[in-house]
Amino acid sequence: MQNARVMSQALTSIKKRDGLFASDAFLKRVEKLFWKIQNAWYDQKLETIQALVSDALYEQLKCQVDSQKAMGIKYRHSKMTVYDMRIAQVNCDNSFDVIHLFIRASSADSAIDLKTGETLAANEESRKFSEYWTLIRRPSAKTLQKPGLIEGSCPNCGAPIEIGQATVCGVCNSFIRSGFYDWVLAKITQACEWEYKEPGLIPDWHTMKSTDADFTMQQIEDRAGVIFWMMRLTERSKSVEPMQRFSTGAFCELYQATCMERGYNYMENVALASVSLKGFKITKYWDSLFILVIWSGVPTLLDKNGRVIESRRVSQIMREIYVLGRRHGVRTNQNNTLSSA
Repeated sequence: MQNARVMSQALTSIKKRDGLFASDAFLKRVEKLFWKIQNAWYDQKLETIQALVSDALYEQLKCQVDSQKAMGIKYRHSKMTVYDMRIAQVNCDNSFDVIHLFIRASSADSAIDLKTGETLAANEESRKFSEYWTLIRRPSAKTLQKPGLIEGSCPNCGAPIEIGQATVCGVCNSFIRSGFYDWVLAKITQACEWEYKEPGLIPDWHTMKSTDADFTMQQIEDRAGVIFWMMRLTERSKSVEPMQRFSTGAFCELYQATCMERGYNYMENVALASVSLKGFKITKYWDSLFILVIWSGVPTLLDKNGRVIESRRVSQIMREIYVLGRRHGVRTNQNNTLSSA
């Protein structure tokens, strides 16, 4: 947990810019958000929460739900209880106010057959879990005195947000997930994997900011998260189409060939542990950045008929470095911070 004095200073900074901000009211809104996310995941209706979360988080949840559907199941929660929800860390800079919340809860889940509705497996005892939820907004944003994203309304004009309307409001044309109007849920991280690193400690961070003042760690880690889930979709669909808008043609060809050489077709039970920016290489013509991605999954082999080959399948922990590049001088678009897909 963050030092109490440092957290108090950060919250005071937010309060000075936003006189209506109150921690208790903020936590009540996040509790509403918690239940909306849970219900959407268990009901397999993620389109209802797409406007509330970053693209990387949406793709993460979607991949989980698509995997369930492929197996013909869904999950039902029982006795879900939130034991603890509190602010764990607050960070403010010129780009974002960032609030990390620690949430401890439990649930007894059952696996349900999608076709028959029959209970296939049930846990009588509740499973406890602990997570960190990261919410962000721009420093210029103010606490709303009307319904916002969490309540299903455009945080700028108040119009109802339609299903599938995740980026731009159809009434006022504002970028609803830009963070300029309301808090957006950027990440959900397992407690055992969560850490926060000050951006200024990343090598060449200040050099990058001097050439692109709107560059943010949140945006680049969101984009890397989306790329990760597109890679998993590429493995499963046997098509590089999901990757094409994020990578070069040469990389797509190499990645598809590499997938075939690995000896398995895709990974099951994928869990993305962390995505963290580690450094930059900035030159006169080209900028590169390096992102460490830690994840796990179970290798799944298929025979020529598409049937799973039964074998002892053990989850593997993977550590990969993503190298992203762009021409030197390109500037970050503030409106698309969490719209990477």
